[in-house]
Amino acid sequence: MKRVLIVIVLVLVVLSSSALAEDNAVALEASSVADGQSDVLVDVVIVLEFSNNVVNAAVAQNNASSIALRSGGQGVPVYIEMADDQIEPEMKRTIIVRPAEILEEGASYKLIISGALSGKNGNTLGQDITISFTTAQSETSGFRYWWLLIIIAAVAAVGITAIRNRRRDKSK
Repeated sequence: MKRVLIVIVLVLVVLSSSALAEDNAVALEASSVADGQSDVLVDVVIVLEFSNNVVNAAVAQNNASSIALRSGGQGVPVYIEMADDQIEPEMKRTIIVRPAEILEEGASYKLIISGALSGKNGNTLGQDITISFTTAQSETSGFRYWWLLIIIAAVAAVGITAIRNRRRDKSK
């Protein structure tokens, strides 16, 4: 009877420890850019919130190399910013992704977070996460831009015609 009780206790301990490990799995809880968003500013700063400490010195280098931004199959240079979890413990679950240059207007991008991203506890994300987005067009691009040029050209033509007419009137 004692052996059966010991076996039951051991099984419960193993099951509870595996359940706790699953509860501590790393997950992306929030992103300042939503998957499929189409109006993202060209000077975007992407803030990622995870379920665990992902900035600790033991995992920071791995996690910085686990995040990439791509457009048209090409890598886009980014700065990965992480707080020091010893100095700013409230930022231990936050990674900031800042493109090194202004993004192209109306272009499609993919932020890829590798499944290898890990928490301080050693657990990983487990699978890649992709956040696809498109940057917004500016107010002066496309159709509106051409109309602005036409209006400026028309005003310039009217001004030049008025100056010529005045000179002609003075010479008479």
